Amino acid sequence: MPIKGSTGMSRNHHPECARRSKVMDVHCSAQATESADKLSRRGLLSAVPLVLVASTSMASAESLVPYEDTIDNFQVAIPDGWISAQASQGGSRVFGGSPGTRRALAWYPEAGTDTNVTVIITNVGADYTALGSFGNAEQFGENLVASLDRSFMLKSGFNRPKSVQKARLLDAKTKSGMYMLEYTVQKPEEDEPRHFLSAVSLGYNGRYNRLYTLTAQTREADFGGTKSTLQQVLGSFKPPTPVI
Repeated sequence: MPIKGSTGMSRNHHPECARRSKVMDVHCSAQATESADKLSRRGLLSAVPLVLVASTSMASAESLVPYEDTIDNFQVAIPDGWISAQASQGGSRVFGGSPGTRRALAWYPEAGTDTNVTVIITNVGADYTALGSFGNAEQFGENLVASLDRSFMLKSGFNRPKSVQKARLLDAKTKSGMYMLEYTVQKPEEDEPRHFLSAVSLGYNGRYNRLYTLTAQTREADFGGTKSTLQQVLGSFKPPTPVI
């Protein structure tokens, strides 16, 4: 049977508290200027999560269990036995009058958090009625990666650091009404890149149009063994339909 909603258990009293907090430390990297009444389109790219943590990878060929979220009305299938966590970040009323809240959900194998899946749901303004409001898939992906990449700092004319974060867009396309992105991020303190697969969509949760972003990530060295499972997770993602 589908898993409904969340347990509502306090993270402070759960034995997995420390590890869940690590997973839910969502890194919002888009560099944007926000006005008093509306978040910019570039700023909304910060809804794409980068959960950059360290541990062990999952095994491939895992069976999936459907999860149905009754708060934001989306569905996704998650590998059986994975641990779940969720958090929310409040904010000022900068999303077209709706509360500026970002809700984050994450799943990861019991062995560790290095491979994980996250869903980020962010309120958007009333004028965001289609993904085209953010540009096409390629533009969206390029803007996202540009917000994460710091390789320009290695060029002449800058006070060049020894190493910087590097990001590279591998693929960007539209499929089933969503933007499907594939990219890598190499952090200076890590010895290999991390590989990301993302599905981005607008959807109506019964109150507002919201930006839904599902991201699956793993270490580059583990991607070959986890790719099939992570792609199945993305393929199972069903956000609600937006209201135009």
